[in-house]
Amino acid sequence: QPFLSRRLFSSLSPLRYAAKPSRTTTIPSNLTRSAVSKPPPPPPPKSPLPSTNPATTTSPVGGTAGSSYALATHLAQRPQPTVLYEAASHLWMKLSAWSAATMFYCYAGINYYFTLLNPPPDLAFWVPHAFAFICVATAGFGSYFLFNARNIVKLIRAVPTASLLKPTAGKAAAAAADVLPLGVTSAKATPIVLEITCERILPGTPKKLLVAPEQVRIPGRIYTPFIAPTPAMERAAARQKKVQAKADWEYDKNHLMTTPIRHASKGFKAAWYGVRRAITKEGFMRMEAGGDKLKLDVSTGWALDDGRAIDRLVKV
Repeated sequence: QPFLSRRLFSSLSPLRYAAKPSRTTTIPSNLTRSAVSKPPPPPPPKSPLPSTNPATTTSPVGGTAGSSYALATHLAQRPQPTVLYEAASHLWMKLSAWSAATMFYCYAGINYYFTLLNPPPDLAFWVPHAFAFICVATAGFGSYFLFNARNIVKLIRAVPTASLLKPTAGKAAAAAADVLPLGVTSAKATPIVLEITCERILPGTPKKLLVAPEQVRIPGRIYTPFIAPTPAMERAAARQKKVQAKADWEYDKNHLMTTPIRHASKGFKAAWYGVRRAITKEGFMRMEAGGDKLKLDVSTGWALDDGRAIDRLVKV
């Protein structure tokens, strides 16, 4: 009953506050009949041109094959390799992954030794079989954490193909073929090659891959804005960033006593973000380069032209 009365009141309130008609004005009946009997006006003629909605027309973000070759030719003219991508530090992610993997492996090894290989004499017969499954599961958890920190792209550079052929100038064609990556025949057909540096699971010398841009594939574009920014919007954003940086510097200068606390909070947030990424693999994009499966950090890494250069060179 209360719901019915509330619904009836909400439906009658607009009628209660509506303007009431005047009692002195009357409408003749003959005008009412003529208005009812009058046929509706004919629809307007259709235009022969197709109608377009300017609000729904969008321009593609990436470039065509011609623009990709033009960019590769422009990068090949530079004397030094051009950095296209550089990842941020993954120290906290790797530290948490190594710690979790060590804990799970130690747990699996200790229980395997004391429960399966040397079980106590008064232990029930089904306990070793149950702990065998537990040891396999915990070792799998450790492998999951360990392999999450594997093959993370650290650096991507555009190397001119002509610079690779200079050391082999005057030698046989077989020597030049050994220097060039698979699928690259000449500097004219492939002006640049991509040098991808990957981080290993354990600290050591990073792994380097030298592949053609056509052999690199990503599932989606790195630069995916909700609204394509105009040059004026980009300049305004750059000015706003400079103003914000100056304001932060002035605030730190005037509040020196609390500056370490604020910076420490940023460090704790970065550490927690690294631990979370070790579990969920958040912020990484899959990448295939010459048959190797890599992980590209698109949340904290730096990319040339906000990633548009890589989008134009590789296959999406």
